[in-house]
Amino acid sequence: MKKKRGKNMINFKQKLDKLDIYAEILSVAATTEKIVFIKSPLIYGGAERYIILGYKLILEASKEMLEHYDFSNSNEPEAIVKILGTNRVYPPWLTKSLAKNINYGILKNNEDLLLQMDKEKLYYLLDEFIKDFRHYRKFVLEYVI
Repeated sequence: MKKKRGKNMINFKQKLDKLDIYAEILSVAATTEKIVFIKSPLIYGGAERYIILGYKLILEASKEMLEHYDFSNSNEPEAIVKILGTNRVYPPWLTKSLAKNINYGILKNNEDLLLQMDKEKLYYLLDEFIKDFRHYRKFVLEYVI
């Protein structure tokens, strides 16, 4: 399999570096007391925004990888992350987590899953989202470099 090189690789890495920024912002929200998180629209709204941005970025980067490495393709977000897992871009446990969470970054039929989620549940899921972002970046960069 050919690997990304040169300018494309630099742009791809810069894109993935945003996941670290999003994870750091979510980490700050996760350290907030639960009651403050729930009662502060700026905090939980900001968390929602960076969760959406992070999973959108993961989906976009995953599509680029499918195309670049000539892996089978799909239009379904869960299938896209599973294809990369099947091709050993990242381990099965991350594939499972990403397949479960990827739709938080997608609006399907004008349905915003985060908007419908209880703020307390969102608070408890922050660590899972942070891990997804950091591990995705780590394993994808190890694969392409």
